[in-house]
Amino acid sequence: MHLHPHLRTSFPLIAASLAIACTACTAMPDEPLASGTNNDILVAQSTNAPPAPPSQPTQIVKIEVAPAVETAAQTPAGDPLMTPWRHYVDGQLIVMYQDGHRSAAARAANQQIGAKVIQAFPVMRGALVALPAGMSVPEAVARYQALPGVINVSPNAVATEPDTVAMH
Repeated sequence: MHLHPHLRTSFPLIAASLAIACTACTAMPDEPLASGTNNDILVAQSTNAPPAPPSQPTQIVKIEVAPAVETAAQTPAGDPLMTPWRHYVDGQLIVMYQDGHRSAAARAANQQIGAKVIQAFPVMRGALVALPAGMSVPEAVARYQALPGVINVSPNAVATEPDTVAMH
């Protein structure tokens, strides 16, 4: 199954282990999403599992994000940059770079923000970064979004129990 670019950049850790398709995409997988679409994701299959027979129901899973974490901050009420993320790890972002996490632009962006790479995601051209002390996640998101070479930035959101619906 082809992976929609929106999901490659918005859900890098999930995309690394699952073949997923956006339920908002009905035609071409490479078309950009229309604004206002939801982030529900159809989990097609694990990359290691055989495809499900057509007679079995498909499971729709709403994914809030990536890795499980020990501590989290709550999204500030009314912050438009952070509304898709209910809870996230304070002091961390997932940043996707046009030329990868080792590029000169990525190093310059991280240096300008004062962030340090915690974990690299080479296949996704991104990294989990730790923010400098005292910098809020919403502030860092806004600053990264303004930098050249950064194609996507999001909080390191805390996964919540998925909503599932059987479809026939």
